[in-house]
Amino acid sequence: MPSSSTNYIKHIRMISLEGEYFMKKELAIGVVLLMLFSHFVITAETAGKHPLPSSILCHDEDIHQYENITRLEWISPHGELPGTYEEYINKHPLQPARFSSPADEHTALAAAHDISILVEDGLYDDIKTQLDQFVADMEMEGHSVVLRTVSGGTPEEIKTWIKTQYFQGSSGIILIGDITAAWAEISGSVFPCDLFYMDLDGTWEDDDGDGVYESHSAGSGDMGPEVYVGRIYAHTLEYDTEENMVNEYLAKTHAYRTGELMQPWRGLEYVEEDWYDMDVALDNIYGANVTRHDYGYYTTAEDYLAQMSLGQHFVQVCAHSYSGGHHFSTRPTESASYAHVYVHSPVTRKATLLLGSDDGIKVWLNGENVYTNDRYGSWHADSYQVDVTLNAGWNRLLCKVSQEGGDYRFSARFTDEDRNSFEDLTYQINNPERYGEEAPFIRSWLLNGFHQDTSDNFWNYLTTNYLGVEESSINPHEGDVMGGVVWNVYDSGSPYID
Repeated sequence: MPSSSTNYIKHIRMISLEGEYFMKKELAIGVVLLMLFSHFVITAETAGKHPLPSSILCHDEDIHQYENITRLEWISPHGELPGTYEEYINKHPLQPARFSSPADEHTALAAAHDISILVEDGLYDDIKTQLDQFVADMEMEGHSVVLRTVSGGTPEEIKTWIKTQYFQGSSGIILIGDITAAWAEISGSVFPCDLFYMDLDGTWEDDDGDGVYESHSAGSGDMGPEVYVGRIYAHTLEYDTEENMVNEYLAKTHAYRTGELMQPWRGLEYVEEDWYDMDVALDNIYGANVTRHDYGYYTTAEDYLAQMSLGQHFVQVCAHSYSGGHHFSTRPTESASYAHVYVHSPVTRKATLLLGSDDGIKVWLNGENVYTNDRYGSWHADSYQVDVTLNAGWNRLLCKVSQEGGDYRFSARFTDEDRNSFEDLTYQINNPERYGEEAPFIRSWLLNGFHQDTSDNFWNYLTTNYLGVEESSINPHEGDVMGGVVWNVYDSGSPYID
């Protein structure tokens, strides 16, 4: 069994007691004190059989090693898989189209019209009342509307019908119900593609005759859309019956048109941490009436629904999504965090404090600010050094780390002037005046964070006091609240690799 003075790497999953913050951390324990606020995809736990590289503490290599990054996999909350064209055809066998006109048709097919509506024949009777109101509302606004129903239909037949409407003057097509979808393939990915119905003068080709369009070119025209195509589609949703959901949607559009449903003149920019610094520019429309959430630890499903419930005129969501929902991760961005530990030295001695950080770092030893490096960049172990004095007895080490976007990482260790580790230091996470002796190695830190800020203030993170008390004087223990955040212990109870 290795001695306690050996450099250990410990992988720990960290979960805040507040239930707000979830992250995976990799904590260097022993003489090397490494804390990593790490993105969940690259940890040893999620890497499966791919362990963290032995070069994790190399001075001139980043912690992430390309060969140890696992291949991305499709993940969905309930194990749903993306549908395939074969599955779609099994449920929607192609049959000849049968177009028909409702008995009380609104506009003769040969007459000029600017909006065309095509409704699934089997759904029409169940939504007729709300659909008639929908058409009447558009006609009151000056539109000329043609309404038809269809059962069956190949993509080519649906497109031919759309072309006819386009030549009669329609600039927009609304498909209601389970109208046949065309499928396309790009670089091996196969998916439904309504651009097939919008691009009326381009050339689409099924090169291998499998029913999927692999080739799209300008043909005699271009590859852009000539008409817009919108769908009112609830066939695959399970919240209610299809007819109820479509009727509720149509009723809502009527309420909006008649002023019964008012949306406040404001916008919501809900930007996941991958795009936290992207400018959406809704302020060009709504001025100051824009709410922007772009910080990884507060862009959550719960918060998103809360913002939506307030009512928004326009919402821009920037997130990883799939057909069943959005994914909001919890990686910290635009914030600062504190980490505290007690260090015991049997004698007063000169020491070298070796540091590394991503991004900036500010360090206090026994209440004195001994080092500040307000920077933007990745972590490398032992990148900076500062000469310090360790008092005989217990010493207080406080590190403050700023993060503009990405992964929190920092490391700290005490050595002699030749960078040789001291063999007689011990460490404790709780106040030794109030708690008994702990293990002779740093098994974790006492953490306080994240303290969210805006990206515009990044260069002020280290100089801004987020604790509400004098930073240099703190003597925290687990459960203390400072700056509205609880000091929490993240502890493995063991220095050995799990």
